[in-house]
Parts: sequence; structure tokens; C-alpha cells
Amino acid sequence: MEKYRLSIVDIIDESPNTKTYILEKPETLTWDEGSHIHLALEDYDKDEVPNKALVRHMSIMSNWDENKLAFTTRFIEPHSPFKEGLAHLTKGDHLKVFKVNSRMSLRRENRPLVLISMGVGLATMRPLIHRFHQDSTNIPLLVNLNVDAHAAHEKALYQDEIEGLRSDRLQLNWCKSRLELFNALDVLNIENPIYYVVGSDLFLRTILKRLKAKGISKDAIVIDKKSHMLDLYYEY
Repeated sequence: MEKYRLSIVDIIDESPNTKTYILEKPETLTWDEGSHIHLALEDYDKDEVPNKALVRHMSIMSNWDENKLAFTTRFIEPHSPFKEGLAHLTKGDHLKVFKVNSRMSLRRENRPLVLISMGVGLATMRPLIHRFHQDSTNIPLLVNLNVDAHAAHEKALYQDEIEGLRSDRLQLNWCKSRLELFNALDVLNIENPIYYVVGSDLFLRTILKRLKAKGISKDAIVIDKKSHMLDLYYEY
């Protein structure tokens, strides 16, 4: 297993409790859109047994050809040991990255794609949206639905950036409540779409229950979990 010790190039304050960390990208490292990583504080493995409390799975919010490896996270009290350590890091400090993997890459099957995310879950969807904007081969339409209660009085995460990509084939819906999201999902009228869903466990269960009630089959749903977890969420 290859580990990368990466320097923090920049830290962007997206909102009062949300930050994006820009890391240097190893020259030879590439990844698919929607990939995730194991992210660790630099000293997590200083002892014989690595401290798993200092490691988190994190979505990569950038594509490899942006020449950066970046992630976005929210800091909500109480902080975990990982978040507490992360909050004290500054530019020039280091993090360790390993186990780069993807379950969310774009399915190019001549079917529309619907991306449904909650809050900072949009970090997983951002690279999918950008990759579609670059190359929409065999994807006739992409619809992005995001709900962010934290953005009730401000714009959602990356909203200005993503709005700049809006087109007839890239539809965007920024929801302020789950009810608004459910309504947007209910009135969505497109043929044979594939749904990508990212959010909390409760959010996944709720959305998959609604999709199942609409007659959406399990093979038309993608979540950022191991394959057996889709079975559990779908049958919940």
C-alpha cells in the first residue's frame, strides 16, 4: 500500500464551519471522478499500532487534472480527535493519504444521471459535474439536486462555481430543506435515469426508500459504499 505525505498548499474558508483543504498532488497519482481516500494526521502511525481515530475516509472534491488533491469538510462540535487535529493545521503542514478508490465514476450508458446530495456531500458530486462538463459522451442529461440546511441564508457549497457550468444538459436545483428536495425529486420527469446518492445514513435510507417507492430498481442507484451496503439500504 502506497502512502503519500502531502503538504497543505491552501485552506479555503467556504463558510464559518466549512473548510476546503488543498493538498499538493503527487505527479504520478491519478484518480477517477468521485474518488475517496483514507486521510490521516501525520503522526497517526508513529506507534507500532496506527491510531485509527486519526484517520478518516474523505471524498476528493477535485479531479486529478486540476493538479491538486482537495477535500472539503465541516467542523461541528464536538470535534472528533481527527477533526480536532485537522483544525489546528495550517499551510505547510502535512497529511497522509492512502487507499485511493472510487465507486462513483460516471456511468456512460446513454441514460440521464441524477445526483442527489446533502450538504457537504456535494464534495463527492463536484468532480462528477466537472467531468460531465468536460466530456458528456453517452450521458444525455445530468441533474444535480443538493439540499443544504446550513445554506438557508447563504449560498450552497460551490454554488457560484457550479452555476457557471449550467446548460440545457446540466440542470441544477439548490434546495433549502428536505421537503423542497423531495418535491423536486417527485416532479422530476426524465426517462430511465441512474441515481447517485450521497449523505448521512438517515438521508440514504430516506432517499432510497422514496426511489424504491417510485419503482427505481437497485441497479439504477449508486452510493459511495461497498456493494453489500446498497442491498441493506435498499431493503431497509
